[in-house]
Amino acid sequence: MSEKESKPERYSLDRVTVEMRTELTWEMPGKIKEFPWPLELQGKGSTNEQDGSMHIEFPKGDIFLSFVTAIHELGHLRQEELKPALKAKTGIARDFAQESDAWERGWKRFIKSNPDTLKSLENKFQKYHKQGKLEFASFQELYQWIQQNALRMVEVQRVLFEGSKKPQEERMNMLADELEKIGVRDFLTRYAETRVGEIIDEQKMRVVIKKTLKHIIAE
Repeated sequence: MSEKESKPERYSLDRVTVEMRTELTWEMPGKIKEFPWPLELQGKGSTNEQDGSMHIEFPKGDIFLSFVTAIHELGHLRQEELKPALKAKTGIARDFAQESDAWERGWKRFIKSNPDTLKSLENKFQKYHKQGKLEFASFQELYQWIQQNALRMVEVQRVLFEGSKKPQEERMNMLADELEKIGVRDFLTRYAETRVGEIIDEQKMRVVIKKTLKHIIAE
């Protein structure tokens, strides 16, 4: 038996947990809770390099918005292992670098692992676009728009580090003020208007995630 054949896999599908979120669970003290936060922006992607386990959560919301978040969260898996430079950063610089990397990495993984899904998703997107329900020209354009605004929200979180000695609610109110300044409320309103009224199919999403996970494990 060769060394490659005898070496146990560090990662496997058996050590991946996939969960679906059906309600908003973020805790938001102070003025932060006054923003119209949507379920579809909530997800999670993490890796435990010690035991080789991975965890992914996706929202059960409107189809295109839920796909965007799932794709992004898949970008977080193994990212620091594959790009060690991310570990060298600290504070908000590290958060921003991780999020930026996850948006790019997730999209590349998705289109490589699920070309047929991307095609069918785009066809569905164009149908809704022609009906006037979507102003964006393509699913990728929607993805990039959300990416741009999500990163802006990460960037202003610098105030949490700058005011680290202040009470939590005061710090969150400072963040709320910064979010207002950069137009996050308007973004969230427009984001909600992007819903087309079709909820994602949980099983289809799990198939997409599994295909992408196979690619991630092999990286």
